[in-house]
Parts: sequence; C-alpha cells; structure tokens
Amino acid sequence: MAAEPASAPSPSRESLAALRVAAAIGLLAGFGEGIGLLAAQASRRTQWPITNSCGREILWVAPLLDALLFVAVAGLILPLLRWVRSRARVVPVAAASLALLAYDWSRITHEWSRLVAAGVAGAVGLLAWFALRRAAAPLARASRFALPLLLVAWLATLVVVERQGRGRSGATVAPPAGARDVVVVVLDTVRADHLSAYGYARATSPWLETLAAEGARFDACFSTSSWTLPAHASLLTGRLPYEHGALLGPLDASLPLLPETFVEHGWKSGAFSANLCFFHTGFGFGRGFDRFGDFGWSWPARVGATLFGREVLQQAGPRVRNHVLRKTADAVVDDCLAWIDEEPERPFFAVLNFFDAHDPYEPPPATRDRFAGDGIAPAPMPPKAAGEDRPWDDALLALEARRYDECILAIDRELERLAAELAARGRLDNAVIVVTSDHGESFGERGARLHRGSLQRDTTHVPLIVRAPGLVAPDTVVATPVSLLAVPTTLLDLLGLQKGAYPDASLAPWLSGDESVPDEEPLVVGEIARHPWPEYRRRPCFDGSLRSLVRGRWHYVVHETRGALLFDWIADPREEQDLLADHPDVAAAFETALREAFAGLSAHPNAVDARDLSAHPELAGLGYAGGG
Repeated sequence: MAAEPASAPSPSRESLAALRVAAAIGLLAGFGEGIGLLAAQASRRTQWPITNSCGREILWVAPLLDALLFVAVAGLILPLLRWVRSRARVVPVAAASLALLAYDWSRITHEWSRLVAAGVAGAVGLLAWFALRRAAAPLARASRFALPLLLVAWLATLVVVERQGRGRSGATVAPPAGARDVVVVVLDTVRADHLSAYGYARATSPWLETLAAEGARFDACFSTSSWTLPAHASLLTGRLPYEHGALLGPLDASLPLLPETFVEHGWKSGAFSANLCFFHTGFGFGRGFDRFGDFGWSWPARVGATLFGREVLQQAGPRVRNHVLRKTADAVVDDCLAWIDEEPERPFFAVLNFFDAHDPYEPPPATRDRFAGDGIAPAPMPPKAAGEDRPWDDALLALEARRYDECILAIDRELERLAAELAARGRLDNAVIVVTSDHGESFGERGARLHRGSLQRDTTHVPLIVRAPGLVAPDTVVATPVSLLAVPTTLLDLLGLQKGAYPDASLAPWLSGDESVPDEEPLVVGEIARHPWPEYRRRPCFDGSLRSLVRGRWHYVVHETRGALLFDWIADPREEQDLLADHPDVAAAFETALREAFAGLSAHPNAVDARDLSAHPELAGLGYAGGG
C-alpha cells in the first residue's frame, strides 16, 4: 500500500476535526431551534400546547443538548468509518450533522410530519455529502475558528438569559415599616365544593381547614371566567375580561398589574407557576414580577422542551410526558422558598400557581388511591338530550373525581409545608395569605366534563380564604357572593396602600370581625368568549359568548345566541333546573343590572374583537382537550 502524502492529516486528527465540526453544527442547530421555537410560539401563542412550550432558557439549553447529541452521533459514525476502512472523517460527519440540523428545523412547528422531516433531512445529508466531498480540509480549518466563537456566543447567551430569569428586585423605594409578606395561592382548576374546608365529604384540605379557622372564608366567591387566561388576568388587574381584553389572547400592557404596585411600594415580587399553558411570561404575565418561575424548572423539563427531547417523549407515552413536563406542587414550593431566601431581609409579594388538580389527574404516590373505595362519587348525570354526544359515563367521572380529590390533597400537604417553612423563618405570622382558584371543574353537571365551556357554578365557584393575624379576625365566614376581582383592592386595603388603579370594592370590611358589611353588594360577573372550534362543539361557548351575574341565591347566565338561564345555586348546586320561566321578574332585574354593569366599563379592543371571529382565524385548534 502506498504511503499517504505527508500533508494528509492522521486519522486521529481528522476524527478530532470531525467532532469539532459536529459540535459547531450542533450549536448552530440549537441556536436556530431556540430562536425558532420562541418565535413560533410567540406568533401562535394561543394554540401552542404545553407539550411544545418553552421559556427563554431554550436559547442556551437547545445549543448545548444539540451539540452533545451531534457529537454523540459523530462518535457512532467514526468507528463505522474505520470499520469500512474509509479514510474520510470530516465530510461524512458534517453531512450527518447537517441532516440532523435539517430534521430539527423541519420539526419546529410540527406542521411537517416525521416522515416528511426525515425525507428533507436525508436529502440535505446526501446533498451535503456530494457538495463537501473535497472540502474536508476547509471544513476542519473553519471548525477551529467557528467552534470557539459559537462557544463564546453560547456562554454569553447562558449568562444573559439566566441573569434575566433570576431577576433582581425592581423596588426603587424602601418598603413601609413593618411591611408584611404577601402570598397569593392559586389552586388551578379547584372548585370550592371539593375542599373539606368548604364542607366536602372527603378530607381533601385539612391544612386549608386550619387556615380558614385562623382567618376568613368566603363561601360564595366566583371567578370572572371558567378558564385560566382571563381569570388570572382579572386576579392581577382587578378588571373584568371585558376591560383587560385577555379573553382569547395574551394580556397586554394597557392596565397596571398588582405586582407592579407592590414593587412601587418597596416589595420584591415573584411568581411561581405550574400552569405552562397560560399563566406564564409568554402570555404577558411577567410584567412587574422580579422573578417569574415557569419553564425550565428541572433538567428533564429542559431536555423535554427541546425538539429532539420532544421526539423521545412523544414515543414514551402520555404518563411519561406528564411526569417530565408537568411542574408539581413540591417544585413550586421549592422555587418560591429558594427565592425568598435570596433576599431574606426584604418583604415579598408572591403568586403561586398549583396545576396538580388539572386534567389529566395524576396524584403523586403519597396520595394516590387515598380515597379509593370510600363510596363517594359525583351525582349521576342527567339523561342525554336528543342528539347529544356524550363520550363519558358516570363511572369515568367518579374515577376522575377521586383522582382529582387526591391531587387536591397533595397540594394541601405542600401548602402545609410552605407554611411550616415560613414559620421556621419567622415570617408566617407577619404574612397575608390568600388562597383562591382561577376556576372549577365539571364532573357530570348537565352532562358536562372539565371546564372552559360555560359559566355555571361548577366551573366558576372558587375558594377564597384570607389569613392575616392582627388584620383578619379568626373564624370569619362570609356568605355574601363576592368576586375574584376584589383580591387586589382587598390586599392593598389591608396593607394601607393606595388602591386607585384597581376599581373593585375591597372585601376588607368583612374581615374585621364586626358584623357590619358594605351597603352595596360586590359586582359578581363572569364572562367567556365564543369558541367556535371543533373541540368545543359540546360546550355552550361553541356558538356564542356568555355572561353571568350572581346576587344572593340567584345565578343568571345569558348566552349570546341561546338566550338566558336562571338558577337558584344554593338550592340547586348542580344548576340543572332552569327557573327563568318561574321568576321572570328576577331575570328581568338581572338583565338590567348586567347591562348597566357593562355600560359603565371601558371596553378593551380585544374584548370587542373577540366577538368578531374573523379577527381570530389563528385560533382554530385552541383549547384543552376533551370535555364538555
């Protein structure tokens, strides 16, 4: 065999060059992936599912993981090349790496199937092989310069993104003397009547029972909507969806958010969310928070957010995906405590969202099957209406309700741990704690399942418990219907801060312990926009928007195209008996009150546009899966 020319690199040097090329292309692929994913979900935010969602950390996570993957693939190719006695090293590895890059970028939006993306990748790989056959030396030289530059770019991205993610206190003034910590807990998807603190038969919330005994419990708090986005926007702006505009799309910057007010008065502010569908920075909720903990809370979650990680999870099945991607209550509590300890001398305003009770209901081992065999189940569904499509039965709903309750118990235990940790830091008795929910859940009422379909009590009646030693009298129970809208003004009122930016009446008069209450009852209004997309065909919102009003024992619900309903929500908690024909005077008074309430409000442009379906063509396919 003739000797190789003296100028030819040794196989080991060419293998090293091939690995450099793979690493460089992997970093490049990851940068493109990160930018592409963030751009795609920003432009299609409302239809971007939790399994595809990611935060800004993807900008450094994707390059790192793609570089490792591409180098690993190269590490498999090089022995194969030696085995077939091929002298080439750099070009085959570069072609394979470019094929992986093509597959990666083809799958960013998931509009191309795996088969199509694989075809594109194969074509790119073959073209690269032929185009680069005589370019091994230039590729090797280029990688010597490109890889260090890409590594510097990656390191800079890591530092910038992580520093922004960790945040810094935005307070520019000292907090008031004796300023209290404020904790707002959102039990995502938890209806009030499934809490033992509200008299439920199962012991789902023993710690919340203690909390309520040490403070105030509102027995008739109603959300402003039956799903996360508009309800959280109302909670933080003190405005109805009609005013804040987040009925179907992101919250904009037109109204002040509660964390901004606290920061202006010297508090540090943080949010820790497990609802990666809607309560995160991508939907406009980051404003005012020094720290917003949403995506990237663990390495499995970070890996699962990348495109190749997502491909693996898709094959692993829903249970594994749920375990990897879903942020559990213990992670939310851990994130919040770590943040508190970073600046322990500062008072804080924190919002915690717990997603464990959202479907699919997957209780952790500690509470799984805790209520199995206890014989408690939702009431049977009413008979199907003519032509009604109802692909679930009472047995399924009973199973789901049990698992739902076991999830609530798991959250309750984590809340107890949070309280114990605050007590250990000497902060619990100087804190204002508010526990509520954004909406409820249906388990067979009117044949319905899940939420985000109507405004009936099962999806809008939420808990509201307030504990603040010295400010809130223990064992206070309020029966008057109140709205989630009142949380901002109530907190600011309790703490003696200006509350002019949040117009709803404060609930503080009920919290003092004396029996006097405001002369005027709070406005308790709900809204949901029209959702004319196939997955909502079983739900009332499919063919029209809805509004509702609660006063006393009456709940009035008016549908844009179907007309109105009237329920006695106390006598008929499942709201299955329409009493409109029996009480036309009540219905007429409520219709007048509802019209007057909205006549005095300033409509957000998005609230107006939401009624014009042509303004939202991109929302086809939006929504949580299943249910009615």
